[in-house]
Amino acid sequence: MSAVALEALARGVFPYGQQNRRILVLRAYLDDSGTHASSPVIVMGGLMAHEDDWAQIEKEWSEALSDLGLPDMHMSHCEMAKKAFSGWSRDRRDLAIVRFRNIILRHKALMVVSTLARKVWDEALAIRPEIVTVFESPLDYCFNACIGRIVRTRRRDAQEIEPIVVTFDSREQSLDNWRSLAASYERNFPHKVAGFAFGSMKQVMGLQAADMVAYEAFVYECERQRLGNETPTPRANFKALFSSLEYAGGYFTSDQIVMLADQILEALGERPTRVSPRA
Repeated sequence: MSAVALEALARGVFPYGQQNRRILVLRAYLDDSGTHASSPVIVMGGLMAHEDDWAQIEKEWSEALSDLGLPDMHMSHCEMAKKAFSGWSRDRRDLAIVRFRNIILRHKALMVVSTLARKVWDEALAIRPEIVTVFESPLDYCFNACIGRIVRTRRRDAQEIEPIVVTFDSREQSLDNWRSLAASYERNFPHKVAGFAFGSMKQVMGLQAADMVAYEAFVYECERQRLGNETPTPRANFKALFSSLEYAGGYFTSDQIVMLADQILEALGERPTRVSPRA
């Protein structure tokens, strides 16, 4: 994505009025799931809470890791009983999931999720091939959607300024694009965005919590696609998270993707050219 496109995206999509009240700092941690080539769904998801809440979450998370003898909590490894979870029974793994989930639930974080079916992305590209000049991949689209949801979210007292620091898992192939987009949001929303960081899930406990959300959203959306857009029965872990936490998220349609790309290209002075889908 060009620097000009990034600026247009940050300016035009999520306008926000500045408040003049006391400051509370929010931290958001986001992770991706379903980025392998054969995946039918791409997800970015995670959690946002105030700094004091994260301090307690991290303390309790560290204690749980120590008690369970784990170097880190990785949902796909837990589900497949591999690496640190090799040899663990299903019951033992379920108990570990419940312990980490309860840490999240005790501190009432906001759950942020963006999911996109690969077939929906392909449909949008067939209608509007220029989308790739704005979003190089479906994960980039989900990345931007999560930032947008975070930027538009207020917590506690709506009159307070709540600058947000967002930390993403260091996905090497996406870092350049994401750093540029993050910098655009920092420049255009200095009262709302306090900074961006990239870290390793193995070392950042907030990213391990985000991984749980991203994994569960991925499993749920894969099942929804399999059922043909019927409402699937959520796994117990996702149901507990979804029913207890504030939620900002959802999936996208091809029309939504095309519409946003058209808005950005029009802001850049480029005339959108819609391709009629084949019957």
